[in-house]
Amino acid sequence: MLQLRLFGTPTVQLDGEPVARLSCCLVSVKLLAFLATHCARPVSRSLLATLFWPNLPEPQARQYLNTHLCRVRHRLRITPADNYLLSDRETVQLNPKSSYWLDVEEFGKVAALLTQLGQDGHHIPPEVLGRLERAIDLYHGDFLEGIYDDWCLSLRERFRDQYLTMLETLAHSYRSGQQFPASLNAARQLADEDPLREEAHFLSMQLNILMGRRAEARRHYEHYETVWRKELNLEPSARMRALACELQAEHVASDGPQPEIALEQDKQLITQLFAALELLPDSQGGQIAQQLHQLLWPQIRVYAERVSLCLQAGNSTMESQYFLNLVAQLQ
Repeated sequence: MLQLRLFGTPTVQLDGEPVARLSCCLVSVKLLAFLATHCARPVSRSLLATLFWPNLPEPQARQYLNTHLCRVRHRLRITPADNYLLSDRETVQLNPKSSYWLDVEEFGKVAALLTQLGQDGHHIPPEVLGRLERAIDLYHGDFLEGIYDDWCLSLRERFRDQYLTMLETLAHSYRSGQQFPASLNAARQLADEDPLREEAHFLSMQLNILMGRRAEARRHYEHYETVWRKELNLEPSARMRALACELQAEHVASDGPQPEIALEQDKQLITQLFAALELLPDSQGGQIAQQLHQLLWPQIRVYAERVSLCLQAGNSTMESQYFLNLVAQLQ
């Protein structure tokens, strides 16, 4: 079986063994990568010649193309029984019916599945979650890392956007399943990969708070604030400021309430926030009402999760389940 790994530094394997002599020829690898990512239909030889040797006359460029196609055939020991390349005088195609495995193809299937499901990451079925985890593991680096041909740049950007969306989906899914450490790891990875994605910072702060790591949440907010002002020249958003204010209030109250008192305070806050929502018009009632809804609902969810965790620790399973159900309704 032919195996092509195009995330990060491209590698070619045949029956589990590296095809070193092919991998060392960058042009042949790029040609094979192009055919692999465009195997739905035959590709014009003229197009390939112009794409890979744009500064040469077409007859000469087609000679170079023939040379590299012959090299690929030879290095892959192509036989009629397992013909990886289909070609005629005018076109070339990676045989879609041949025995090959392509990392970006597997990755793309999961990305398409998530789009088809239309999920926001809160209720991913377990079998899809497993595929999502494996797809993320395939991403060892950007598509054809270190190669800057025009044709691969748009693919690189698309795959990277899909990767970041997968990380965010994974973080939300773990959080919904009360797997807070795993969710935090995914959120941190997302923040490292895309420091300008606010959702990654918001999730990281929320999860640190839920896990009782308030000092870490404050440090993360300071980092976020620096990035936002330095890179974007923007002020922190309302929801991030709200989390920061909550942390600051807890920090000032250095003695802090006893756990039982804090639990009752969180319950009261949930009741008060619901009461405040009842006084507001619905989220369609104008921009200000929409902003207030976007601010209050996440806060209710945070308090409900925190209450649920406290009740679980105290073996109050029935009341804990009530707040878990409330969290699920707010997803």
